[in-house]
Amino acid sequence: MTTAPAGALAYLIARTMRNRIISMAKRLRQPRYAIGFVFVAGYFGLMVWSTGLAGRSPAPATPAAGLLGGDTFRIIAPAALALFLLPYWFTDSALLAIAFSRPEVAMLFPAPVSRRALLLYKIVRVQVATIISVTIIVLLWGRGLAPGAPHWMAAIGLFTLFATMHLHRMGAALVQVAAIRHGRSALKRNWLSQLVGLVVTATVISVIASQGFTAAGDSPAGPLTTFLNGLTAALSQPWVRVVLSPFALVVAPAFARSATEWWPAFAGAVGVLALHLVWVLRSHAAFEEAAAEQSTKLHAMIEQFRKRGFVEPERKIKRRLTIPLAPGGHPAVALVWKNSLNFVRTFRPLQLAMMLLVPLAAAGYFGWKSGDVHTAVAGISALFALILLVAGGTSVRNDLRADLLNLSSLKTMPLRGSTLVLAEVASSALPLAAIQCLLLWVAALALQMSRTPMPSSEALALVATLPFGLIGLNLLGSTIRNGVALVFPAWVRLGADGGGIETAGQAMLGMLVMFVAVVGLLVVPAGVTLALVLLVRPPPAVATAVGVVLGAAVVVAECHVATLWLGRVLERTEPSAVAAS
Repeated sequence: MTTAPAGALAYLIARTMRNRIISMAKRLRQPRYAIGFVFVAGYFGLMVWSTGLAGRSPAPATPAAGLLGGDTFRIIAPAALALFLLPYWFTDSALLAIAFSRPEVAMLFPAPVSRRALLLYKIVRVQVATIISVTIIVLLWGRGLAPGAPHWMAAIGLFTLFATMHLHRMGAALVQVAAIRHGRSALKRNWLSQLVGLVVTATVISVIASQGFTAAGDSPAGPLTTFLNGLTAALSQPWVRVVLSPFALVVAPAFARSATEWWPAFAGAVGVLALHLVWVLRSHAAFEEAAAEQSTKLHAMIEQFRKRGFVEPERKIKRRLTIPLAPGGHPAVALVWKNSLNFVRTFRPLQLAMMLLVPLAAAGYFGWKSGDVHTAVAGISALFALILLVAGGTSVRNDLRADLLNLSSLKTMPLRGSTLVLAEVASSALPLAAIQCLLLWVAALALQMSRTPMPSSEALALVATLPFGLIGLNLLGSTIRNGVALVFPAWVRLGADGGGIETAGQAMLGMLVMFVAVVGLLVVPAGVTLALVLLVRPPPAVATAVGVVLGAAVVVAECHVATLWLGRVLERTEPSAVAAS
């Protein structure tokens, strides 16, 4: 009996999901996975009980209800979504959205399946991960989404948003590939999408650059309130709302204050989703060649990473970046060198420039409004360092989260398990600590040049001891991330790529687990440091220096104990267990 291609692909998706669920259930026979499952299930059970997902009536609608409540965020959200999607059109970050796995390329591309069916298969496969992410986010945020509406409405609205964002990424990737392959003819065929992108980009940038900064310039409120008021007023103009209306329709269900308000908002979001689906399906002509090419590049990257570090193929490098390595020394240093070289060679200045653009603009604005540019620079630099401290580890993955894919080679190194773990932990912790330290030094220097500088002795003590504190905090965070990847490899996304918007829920859950673990492990260092300072009562400068150094020492001791245990886990872990995950 012959199965239709669409039915065969649906059967493949269903069987893949079934096999994955069975595989996850079988892993619960292992004590570590069983304990982890009980902990996660208990936590989510507590969330269900505390947020009222178990059947309580929705909270009454108020203008400020929920995490996303209020007209200010409702008006700013479309512009924020447009800025989030902007890099897909100017960088190659969207191209991996059309990449397939190696077995899919080998089995599906030669099969009698149309390009459109392959494209639909790729879209549907991603939605499985999106459903998981949506479930996690709704459980974590509770009434923060669609305040006043039932939680199932919030989940459906968020799923529509994520699905639209993924389709937009795929559409941008197909337009880029078509432009590369067919030149001007592709530009003519895709003129509408490019025109829309240019208009939206120009509108958002012009509003933020001009009217957003001046609309409420004389307000007696603080700089942040002044900025938000001015930006809200600028984005509320009729012509701006027309340009950003597709983005407003997509995010509207998240701000619905009642079920009655949610239904028309959801209808508009579904309309935008349908238009994106039509756009992507109409671009299917170049999909197969583009997907095959991106899949080949993806697997070439993985192979290069496994051999000698993540190096993008077919990219012209004018000057080969390297880090000198002494011919002799401890073998663990060579592992740190390999991972550090990986970090340096995959560093993209364009992405850093885009990340720094908003903080620098905000610093200039707040400094201009307050008349104290140095304070603004200090605040923005410190905020950016804090963001890197909290979320930097999710993007810098040159540690066990990537090297576990090549565990068989790691085990051939003449190193003990604890030494291997320490080298992997340091590989991601040290670069992040160096960047954060540089940012905080800039903040300290700017603060000393401001109208309200710190006492010179305290500032000197803080600047001198910053490296110790940052190294300790980053080692702690990296130890937890690598430990989770080693103990629960089936629950962690291994590899250099952390995933797209469809994995936002998993990333959010991981950051929450990280936060809880870090706070728990910082209790002892904070208690020891506080007890010593209260007992000795040194001068403020000495208390700052001693507190930072002593706290960092206790944190490093905790990391040392953890690496000894993780080293034994690594020595007992078989490569087949990681490959099977």
